Amino acid sequence: MDSYAVAFQTYFGKAGLQRGIELCLEHKCYLSALTLIYTAIDNLAFLDMPESQQRVTGQDFIKWTDKYLSPERSLGCTASDLYSARCAIVHTLTTESIKVREETAHRLFYAWGTTPVIPKTGIDDLWPNEAIVMIKIEDLAQVLFRGMGQFWLDIVSNKEAYSRVFARLKKVLATVPFEQK
Repeated sequence: MDSYAVAFQTYFGKAGLQRGIELCLEHKCYLSALTLIYTAIDNLAFLDMPESQQRVTGQDFIKWTDKYLSPERSLGCTASDLYSARCAIVHTLTTESIKVREETAHRLFYAWGTTPVIPKTGIDDLWPNEAIVMIKIEDLAQVLFRGMGQFWLDIVSNKEAYSRVFARLKKVLATVPFEQK
């Protein structure tokens, strides 16, 4: 299987990251979906970082998120808010991160299913002393899926990026069919 096919299977295949997120949402495993969503963004930021860089950072997550998710327009929060939320979910399964405690990022609250998102004005009325934004998990997933698609389109149309990303992909775990002969 060639590198592009492995990449496609890893992210978009029937056992790929997107399908895992979809299954979590379908089965109402919302915390697992959030963890996978934030992990996927981390991984894509890792693939996109400069060739000389060995370790993905919060800045890489924020840069990738700004470029491919446009969260202020699509979700009503910043890339920094999403990174803060990622830290909270991945490390503690809470909505509180260091950035929230330092008041440098909004605390993200989540809605899912048929639960409506409370608008910012309503949130401010309910929690007047907190900087909170509410987003819908399914919306975050859809924004990620569009961003993933755009990322791969950008990669295959840019020779330098393609070379850099596919060199890194060799390190990424992949689920590929294995047939014993």
